[in-house]
Amino acid sequence: MADMYYDADADLSALSDRKVAVIGYGSQGHAHALNLRDSGIDVRVGLPEGSRSRPRAEAEGPASIVLTDRADLFSPSLAGSAIYALRPMFHLMLENVLLFERSFDGIGRSRDTLYTLSPGFRGGWNVGDGQIVTGAAIPITWGGGGTDTGVFLYFSYELPFRKK
Repeated sequence: MADMYYDADADLSALSDRKVAVIGYGSQGHAHALNLRDSGIDVRVGLPEGSRSRPRAEAEGPASIVLTDRADLFSPSLAGSAIYALRPMFHLMLENVLLFERSFDGIGRSRDTLYTLSPGFRGGWNVGDGQIVTGAAIPITWGGGGTDTGVFLYFSYELPFRKK
């Protein structure tokens, strides 16, 4: 016999602090968007400016439904890094990321390809069985619409791989 689930069985805590995108506001999109909205989730509806569904979404949706002309749908990336040890705990690094982004842009789907090269430095401190790593890099991006610049700062705690 099949398991039956009811509203009381759903745990929405995993979605409570996130934005959920629903692409389209047709026969299924509006039902999903309104159910999520009624459950207290921050919903974004992806519709182009000239969509026939846009007036309906604006009329039915409260402030928690935001209409947008662009939404990222799929973003796989390939990344790698080269690290040169200047000292035992201080390294120069060169990270690179190739990102393929599939988006809904109001006319249809678009595909952007971005390449980011991030030269920087990092330092590590051994703590117990792991290592605390901090660093900074300057991302330089080519391709697509990626013109953002800035400094990438990171902090991580890395554990070694061990065989059991």
